[in-house]
Amino acid sequence: MAYWLHLSHVFKLMTFIRNIIILCLAFCTVSTLSAQPFKTVGYLLTDHFETIESIRLDHLTHLNIAFANPDMEGNLMTDGVSIDEVIKKAHTENVEVFISLAGASAQLADWQDRITPDGRPAFIHGIIRYVYQHQLQGVDVDLEWDNVNDDYSGFVVALKDSLAHHGFKLTAALPGGYRYPQITSEALAAFDWINLMVYDLTGPWTPNDPGPHSPYSYAVSSIDYWAQQGLTKDRMTLGVPFYGYDFTNSDHIVSVTYGDMVTRDSAYAQTDQVGAIYYNGLPTITDKTKLALHETGGVMIWEIGQDQAGSLSLLRRIAETISAFNLTSNYTATDVSKITLYPNPANDVLQIKMEDPKNLKITLYSQSLRFLRTSHYMQQSELSVDLSLYPKGTYFVIVESGSLKRTFTILKL
Repeated sequence: MAYWLHLSHVFKLMTFIRNIIILCLAFCTVSTLSAQPFKTVGYLLTDHFETIESIRLDHLTHLNIAFANPDMEGNLMTDGVSIDEVIKKAHTENVEVFISLAGASAQLADWQDRITPDGRPAFIHGIIRYVYQHQLQGVDVDLEWDNVNDDYSGFVVALKDSLAHHGFKLTAALPGGYRYPQITSEALAAFDWINLMVYDLTGPWTPNDPGPHSPYSYAVSSIDYWAQQGLTKDRMTLGVPFYGYDFTNSDHIVSVTYGDMVTRDSAYAQTDQVGAIYYNGLPTITDKTKLALHETGGVMIWEIGQDQAGSLSLLRRIAETISAFNLTSNYTATDVSKITLYPNPANDVLQIKMEDPKNLKITLYSQSLRFLRTSHYMQQSELSVDLSLYPKGTYFVIVESGSLKRTFTILKL
């Protein structure tokens, strides 16, 4: 009896130590992520791999390939579609690539035995092997609804332990305004970040409730909801949709892509509603990106294969909004009085005055963040910048001198 009592005490001590370690790892993860750059995570369906040539991968930080599910032997499969060329192309743009598991349409039978305590060791070993085989940087868990059962949290914690041991990351896709009760605090802490699915408030499953499925207000409430669940904002990415729903025929509600809408009429890019069709256009995506920049650690996109290439691209607008934020946030002089720019508004000539010019550099960008020119000057305390070649409008002027950097927003009349 004393022997078994001794073992039980040892087991309790080991469990206590393990929990402390997990909490420490979670804290360290949060501290590290807070210093990381803003993330742009794009999901890409294997069905949409043909769009890869038109996608500006350099506008992403992370690409989540969707989806992989286990076969009868527990090996991950992507419906017979090879993913290696897409991974290689993303890596050339310094984009980290994750494999996203399951998806909303995943069959319960495919997963219920894989994530049990008995089934998960071999399955997780196969996942690690898959990540190495395809040179991935992490795994995204997108088990949803019935697939989130009592075995979910144990599976996530065990998967995190194995991935972290090999230096890989773990994320999840979770509903914007709902936490599955089966997700424990330990499991929530295991994710490097969570991609919030802030869309599908309504859809074909609610034919009598037509309207926006992803309004701006839902983005605000989702961030607040998950903050109340204990998720720090730097561990959230705000999900935005590149699709919508057509409620024109309540007996046959269908999904529409943003790309399809803009192909019909380019003016549709500037709105969120056309008749009974609801989606997110450029203005709302801009506003949501600004919200994410201030309140979260990134933007998540479902799904980049539904975008429109070119100037009306939603992905491009996200990238431009992030760049504008970085310009105005990061380039701030330690002593603004040492750099003076006038007049503003200006006509054809802009004057710049420096208190202590050292290797002065002036860079000019358009309002859309198109690079226009860079000029270098040596030891000039006052200089003129010729704007006569540029049309009326708003411009960004970055003035750099030694350790001083400042961004000015100017208006040319």
